[in-house]
Amino acid sequence: MERLIVREGELSLTVDDVAAVAERLEDLAAEFGGRVQSSYIQGDVGEETRSVSIRVPVGRFEDLIDAAKGLAIRVISELTKSEDVTEEFVDLDAQARNLRATELQFQVVMEQATTVSDILRVRSELTDVRAEIERLDGRMQYLERSAAESVVLVRLSPVKNEAPLVNEGWSFTETGKSAVRGLTGALQGITDVAVYVGVFAPIWGVLLVLGLWGRRRGWFRNTVPVGTYGAPRRPVPPSSPEPPSTPSEPSPPAIRSPLD
Repeated sequence: MERLIVREGELSLTVDDVAAVAERLEDLAAEFGGRVQSSYIQGDVGEETRSVSIRVPVGRFEDLIDAAKGLAIRVISELTKSEDVTEEFVDLDAQARNLRATELQFQVVMEQATTVSDILRVRSELTDVRAEIERLDGRMQYLERSAAESVVLVRLSPVKNEAPLVNEGWSFTETGKSAVRGLTGALQGITDVAVYVGVFAPIWGVLLVLGLWGRRRGWFRNTVPVGTYGAPRRPVPPSSPEPPSTPSEPSPPAIRSPLD
């Protein structure tokens, strides 16, 4: 069988006008018999970038790559890759053929079944086999489509920053009005607080007077009965024992003079 080769490419380009180049890529896709698969835009005005995914017949893959690069001021990066899926396709096809043969055998058994339990069991097996065959067929069709059409992802970025110094829609007058509204709101909030304080002043005054009077009367003092509490005494260090007194030596007898 013919080899099944899946080809994909990625380009990063710097262009003068991102929107204009994106439209030109759509025209190229239609010209080469393909279509734009997806398009994604991100970034601010004048700095936006765009990613365009294009699917074209595999025979026009190189043509689309060259045409896209011709629209760029500078090619930042280029990547192309190919994957041979022939072996996977052949393996899937063999599995599908074996399952179809098994399906035929179950159909013969189904015709020969006589009991309800046998019929239900064979029907369950047939359902599982048919589901597996459909899964294999879907994968094979996907590989065939992928090999027949190539995908090229083109990323576009502006060559220079053309973003405006002032954001679109900004107005000095509106900003001033917004600041005045904010100041007015703050003053209104302060006025509301002052009004509430003035309205509730009698209640707060009565509570304040009662508190001062009760403090003077000693309501808020911690009274403790006399004799139940005293300042802790410092422990008296034990007195060191006095050294034992040494016995005094007897004084020698007085010597009298013969003249006495």
